Amino acid sequence: MGKVSGIGLKAEYENNEDTRTFIRCLPALAFVPPQNVPEAFDLLADSMPQCIDRIDEAVTYFEHTYILCRRLRGRGDNYREAVFPIELWNQHAAGLDGIA
Repeated sequence: MGKVSGIGLKAEYENNEDTRTFIRCLPALAFVPPQNVPEAFDLLADSMPQCIDRIDEAVTYFEHTYILCRRLRGRGDNYREAVFPIELWNQHAAGLDGIA
């Protein structure tokens, strides 16, 4: 994940097994059924290692890019679509077909 290097987490990723495991779980969301991805992401984000500086920045970037974008102003719980919608990158169906 290029963002890890971009925000200064490269050394932490290379030297800390907990960080590496957590970061590797983010792209694994591609194999979760599309309708369950937001809930799975929330569960994963809740398990984020708290003692690591700037890891929350990586999680926020992933959320806004792949899960859901920022909340629309004055729209309650309505969110703008992510930069890359789940339907575009999710490989759950391909995995079931043995293609992924």
